[in-house]
Amino acid sequence: DAAVAAARRAFDEGPWARLAPVERKRVLLRLAELMLAHREELALLDSLNMGKPVMDAWNIDVPGAAHVFAWYAERLDKLYDQVAPTAQQTLATITRVPLGVIGAVVPWNFPLDMAAWKLAPALAAGNSVVLKPAEQSPFSALRLAELALEA
Repeated sequence: DAAVAAARRAFDEGPWARLAPVERKRVLLRLAELMLAHREELALLDSLNMGKPVMDAWNIDVPGAAHVFAWYAERLDKLYDQVAPTAQQTLATITRVPLGVIGAVVPWNFPLDMAAWKLAPALAAGNSVVLKPAEQSPFSALRLAELALEA
């Protein structure tokens, strides 16, 4: 409850949801860069967490997770409102706006990748996120949170 309340306050009162898409893009691209800069550390954390071979995390998981953040960041200034198909004499548009607080649960087996898959689209849209990593493998998600603050 405390985490959700804090995320709600951050969404309502903090700057993230009101940042221009180009600014969210800049932060998410910086996060992707930081992930690659800390590639060895993140790979070792996943190995310590759940026994993943370090080279698998180094070659696949860390760059893959960084790519997810970069991919969503790059889409931010390319998504525009759309006209929705409707009946004659009516007009409807699809507008992308933040929803608020997003809850995300990450399983133990791909902790960094799954965290990225859940965080990147939610953050790109301007939402606040409560991420719950698996108890068996929390280290890389916790380090990702630190890197996000740095970004």
